[in-house]
Amino acid sequence: PTVRQATPDDVPALAAFLLKLGLFGSLEHVSPEMLTRDLEGKLGAASSPNHTLLIAMDENEMVGYAAAHWLPALFQLGPDGYV
Repeated sequence: PTVRQATPDDVPALAAFLLKLGLFGSLEHVSPEMLTRDLEGKLGAASSPNHTLLIAMDENEMVGYAAAHWLPALFQLGPDGYV
């Protein structure tokens, strides 16, 4: 698999991947189209240096993702992140 930064073109595949996982109760009654629209807005916000969205691809199939959010940390010199 290859890991790379997500792009707007990845949104439909990311929506399908998240729904296929079936791990998020909040997505139980959400259509692929509704999630795609929501993710389009979120991916735009994720283009800031405060967010990182990576996807793992195996050939043309999405097989994973990671989202990190960077916050200012008062007790260290750089930002603190959570995944």
